[in-house]
Amino acid sequence: MNKTDILDKLQEIFRDIFGNPSLIINEKTNQNDIDGWDSLTHITILEAVQDEFALSFSLEEMIELNDVRKIVDIIIRDGDDSGLERYGSKQWNASYTRGGNILFYPHEEIIRFVNKYVRKRHDINVFEDILPLLSSEKNFSSLDLGCGIGRHVKYLDESGLNPYGIDLSETAISKGKEWLISIGKKELADKLTIGSVTNLPYEDNTFGICVSHGVLDSMPREIAVKGMQEVKRVLLPGALMYLDLIMGTELIEGDTIVDDGYEQGTIQSYFTVDSIKEFLSEFDIIDFNIITSTDDTGTLRNKRAHLIIKNLK
Repeated sequence: MNKTDILDKLQEIFRDIFGNPSLIINEKTNQNDIDGWDSLTHITILEAVQDEFALSFSLEEMIELNDVRKIVDIIIRDGDDSGLERYGSKQWNASYTRGGNILFYPHEEIIRFVNKYVRKRHDINVFEDILPLLSSEKNFSSLDLGCGIGRHVKYLDESGLNPYGIDLSETAISKGKEWLISIGKKELADKLTIGSVTNLPYEDNTFGICVSHGVLDSMPREIAVKGMQEVKRVLLPGALMYLDLIMGTELIEGDTIVDDGYEQGTIQSYFTVDSIKEFLSEFDIIDFNIITSTDDTGTLRNKRAHLIIKNLK
């Protein structure tokens, strides 16, 4: 990646995150005048609205890194919530447009969670209620946090759990509504909402369960922490939640940018066992299961923590 490419990429990222940034290239005045890039010593990016926000990088260090993602890690840590969510919304809209996230069938861990902890299905219309809230709450409802096109909303509806779905991606919600309407579920489509995990449009103590598959590790950690505070607010006391998180290693942990595949450009946050426990410290962890997949040579493909947690309030 050459110097021009780095500048262009930084400009694009900051425009996405902060709306309308200005890119200022400073020349070192005590240096002999040298034509072109050699006269440039620092790049300072000033966010147009938030004047106090400024980052300065040595151009030589940036070129040596040759990797915009490492610079973006700093941007992610220092960016404000609304800007980061604008960036996330754009990247996830692009991901859904590419088609890789258009999924129609529920994940097996969601099915396992519902049947083991919430409501077990024995026949076509025969269910066994397991979660006490199902009998004690007159208006029981469930939430799919980061619902995508609504595959788990549809499954929760088929289980009689009065689901609602929310996702940051306008493209996903639009596609989800189109799909649900096409299969005769207009009322369910109306329960899909575009929104942020940091500002859930629901009243306190609304939901008896929440599911969130492949979501809370697909955003900056700081945003996910605030999202879990919102989840706690909207869950009933004693409510259960299923979530899963991608696992990193001692060498790979924290936020990074996905650089290929259908999720290219999105933010991926890697967790360890300790950081998961810290992340969920305000909940009771009921089940903590790590599933690892490898290929036929033993090379690691994926490692995810699947968790069932209980709202303590």
